[in-house]
Amino acid sequence: MTAVGALTVAGALAGPTVSAGTPAALAYTCQFPGGAHQVGVQISAAVPERGTAGAAIQPDAVAVNLVLPPGALAATSVSGTVNLTVAIAQKETSVNAGWSGLVLPATPVPADGELAVTATGAVAPVTVAEPGEVTFVAGDLILELVPDPATDPATWTVSCTLDPGQDATLASVEVPDISGPPASAATLSTSPPAGTGITVGPEPRAASGGAGVTANPVECGVITPIPGQEKQTNCAFVPGFANIRKLKASILVKAPLVNVALGPGRAQQPPPGSPPGTPVTVIQDSLAEVAAADRRFPILEGTFLAFGFLPISATLELTQVGQITIHGESQGSGLPCQPGQPPGGTPRCTQYFIRTTASLAARIDHVKVNGADLDVGPNCRTERPLDVVVQGGTPAFINVRFGGPLSGFVEIPPFSGCGTTDDLDPLLTGTVSGPGNFMKVIQGALCNPRPEVPPSQTACPPTEPANPPPTG
Repeated sequence: MTAVGALTVAGALAGPTVSAGTPAALAYTCQFPGGAHQVGVQISAAVPERGTAGAAIQPDAVAVNLVLPPGALAATSVSGTVNLTVAIAQKETSVNAGWSGLVLPATPVPADGELAVTATGAVAPVTVAEPGEVTFVAGDLILELVPDPATDPATWTVSCTLDPGQDATLASVEVPDISGPPASAATLSTSPPAGTGITVGPEPRAASGGAGVTANPVECGVITPIPGQEKQTNCAFVPGFANIRKLKASILVKAPLVNVALGPGRAQQPPPGSPPGTPVTVIQDSLAEVAAADRRFPILEGTFLAFGFLPISATLELTQVGQITIHGESQGSGLPCQPGQPPGGTPRCTQYFIRTTASLAARIDHVKVNGADLDVGPNCRTERPLDVVVQGGTPAFINVRFGGPLSGFVEIPPFSGCGTTDDLDPLLTGTVSGPGNFMKVIQGALCNPRPEVPPSQTACPPTEPANPPPTG
């Protein structure tokens, strides 16, 4: 779960460099139930700077920010989804992709003034069959809005048309011709397949909004409960990114499914001498595990430029060592801290802090340098596990059940056991090892199915949050 943001360390060893690009600020005309209104829309997505013909290009960190004018919605709160049409073009070929099911969280509608909301979610990858620049251009929007979700099951379908005369380009990806001499990290991939065309898909494994997902993963919640607690079925996805200080690059990494055993809350009284009215601190310690029998992360593959010029590709294997621990503290008046939260719901806090700690063993294999195989042997690994700590708190992270952003720094240890005939430890250590590698992760809401609770209130099936945009 949260500390599994440690997965982003994988990016420090293998993964494609990405570019968040400049968000596209656009104007749309939307047909609301009460009439047409102009809506300001800002769309952003992170895509690789370079791609390879025949290999998937995965847009990440997709966000659609909407600014609705006063009077557009006759409601006290609104939630729903956003569906964006994106034209993907290369040379003379163009196809439309549906970035659908982007989730709008429940948000109060102000009595007067504009309403600003942001929809996020995972979208399908794109594969092109030949070299050439690939562009992503925003098209029309459809908003599926649920007003007053606690009391009104109605849904408003709002169609939005892009106003003419605007440059709606979201991003571009260069797919180089690698038939000649190597020129960049992209040259490490195989030659492009014959033919032309653009393919969209497959759909994300757990697209926000649950598109195409009707049941929870069978491994969801398979974790031993904390002593004294009843068995719980909690699971979440945790994507993120890591900055690699030596390479001056950011890497987006998909996270595995993680199971969580929530611990009991315990009250800690204010220390002696505290001012009158100092609230009690409620502490909750929980455990998490990668949802795989061997506690192993999915194998990661990628390429990067070492020392600014040398293309290297490798696969990385991460394995959880010991338990992932989650420490949460809440302190406050007991007022709701979730917009639109029904009376008696959770969490009820004003200040929240969370810290997650994990230890991960890292092994690399299938290394290529400038396209040539480099035999690192079967035991090329960091000389000690990666110690990862990420933390967060209010207002962005209000409770472990709801999830949110966490961040921290990680040190990548030196490598050991690399090479069958030559000692390759110095090469790999010099490429990526060292302290000060910033990371950020987004923990998804915990899926916790309960027969007595409506599915809409259990965050199930678990959805994969959009990757956070790479930052410093």
